[in-house]
Amino acid sequence: MAVCTWSYTAWTPYEVLRVPSNASVSDIRAAFKKMALRTHPDKQRGCCQGSHEGSRSNNEAASATSSPSSAAVAPVSFHAVKEASEILLDPFLRAAYDAVRSHVLVREVGAISDTLSLVDDFDLVDGSDETCDAAAQVHVYQCECRCGGVYEAVLFADAAPRHGRPLRCECDSCSLVVEVVVE
Repeated sequence: MAVCTWSYTAWTPYEVLRVPSNASVSDIRAAFKKMALRTHPDKQRGCCQGSHEGSRSNNEAASATSSPSSAAVAPVSFHAVKEASEILLDPFLRAAYDAVRSHVLVREVGAISDTLSLVDDFDLVDGSDETCDAAAQVHVYQCECRCGGVYEAVLFADAAPRHGRPLRCECDSCSLVVEVVVE
């Protein structure tokens, strides 16, 4: 399996090359050539010394660099452009990067990672005493997460039945969230 290491956290390889995530290989190659010309150190020296060759004036050059597409991303180095193109042009590295990226996005929004059954997958670990008031009875169910942590579902006896309405439980050790079906 390919291991993808993207060392920049401020932007993605897609943002560096200013291409959409569904860009074709030819679009990525064209974007790399364009960004490489903009960010290559040898090309930067020429424009920093004031040697604007060609028919473009200084005002035209300034307006071209402040286009909406270039304003969307902070200035990047040539090394970031090169690394982005290496990741996106290699199908295995691109797939690995996209998989990691989607996994991180899912975990950030707290998306459901699995659906479990309260009856089949959880164990009753604590039920209130029978001597207590029936309205105050609490049932605590637990299920082990794949990380070794625990999902915990707490149900009150006097609560309205949850039939058909799933319950969301978070692991106490990691950020995985499961949906628990109460039957």
